[in-house]
Amino acid sequence: LADCGQKGSAIVAGEAGVFVGCGTQVWRREGASDWTAIPGPDERANALLLDGDRLLAATSGGVWSGSREGLTELVYGPMPVDAAALEPDGALLVGGGEGLVRIVDGVATRLGWPVDDVVMALNVAPDGRIAAGTFSGAWVSDDAGESWLLATDWDRFDDADTAFSYQAGWQRPIEETAKAAGISIEETRRV
Repeated sequence: LADCGQKGSAIVAGEAGVFVGCGTQVWRREGASDWTAIPGPDERANALLLDGDRLLAATSGGVWSGSREGLTELVYGPMPVDAAALEPDGALLVGGGEGLVRIVDGVATRLGWPVDDVVMALNVAPDGRIAAGTFSGAWVSDDAGESWLLATDWDRFDDADTAFSYQAGWQRPIEETAKAAGISIEETRRV
């Protein structure tokens, strides 16, 4: 991708090809062909998604939809979108400075979470569980975004006594819960 001259910001691959956000363009490559810039907004792509043949780009100006031939339709915005993920039912989740938003059939609904935080990363499991990375930490939801549990917090990330496990939900082991689970506090600190 020598023509870009910058570090890539997003990547996705599927039957439609490999797509990379680089600079303020999205580039496509099919098989052994050369990289080709596709038409679209002149904006940085923060996340790329493929939904069958449909290409979605979360950009500094919103979410654009199109095909391998180009991004032609603004489906959400204009506002910066830092992260995007598709839910199993086809709904699109987007996150940025406006919090978390679900888009269904072109209708955007703000989930009201997080408050005064920025969603920087999103991931949705095949069973619908959502993971969101924000300035305040990593959060998970088992109920389609209705409630959230703190999985970690960045200001404690390097603390030796911080450890997490996922069972019915994310938990921070403390001495009592570690003992109940048969784990010594020393083992918890090594995790």
